[in-house]
Amino acid sequence: MTRLKTEPARWISLAFWGTLFTAAVLYGLVTIAPDWLILGDLAEHESENRAIKMALEDQVQYLEQVRATLKAEPDYASELARLDIQDVRPDENRLEVDDSLMLARPDAATPTVAGGHWATRPVVAALAHNDTLKNVLLVIAAGMVLFAFSALQDSHAQNLANWVRQLRRS
Repeated sequence: MTRLKTEPARWISLAFWGTLFTAAVLYGLVTIAPDWLILGDLAEHESENRAIKMALEDQVQYLEQVRATLKAEPDYASELARLDIQDVRPDENRLEVDDSLMLARPDAATPTVAGGHWATRPVVAALAHNDTLKNVLLVIAAGMVLFAFSALQDSHAQNLANWVRQLRRS
């Protein structure tokens, strides 16, 4: 009983499915890119809003502490008022401090957001908006599908194996 060599057919089958998978990935990238761009921008906007919300919650917590202290200690209110109007008592000495060394009031601080853009945004934006790039990728994907169905068939396995051997010899 003779055994048929199935090794070239396995490689051909693997190349066929790899080519179809790659073509499907190219088509998927072109198709999904506009929605992917919108989703990424919305996720970035949500992250910025979350950072602003946390800063505002910290500010609210500080103001609630000030309110509780104002209710509990009547002298605290007069001290805050005196600091706001820069009133000086005759029995105290004050030193002038540079503005850069003064403590910042939390209610005057505006929330800052770290602007970290997602790394793949330029590529996704190019895929979403550049019609020439879309068309080129779609033509490549179509060519890959045609190549897979015309050349990468089991019936052509022996011919392709001979062609590969000839390429290795040269």
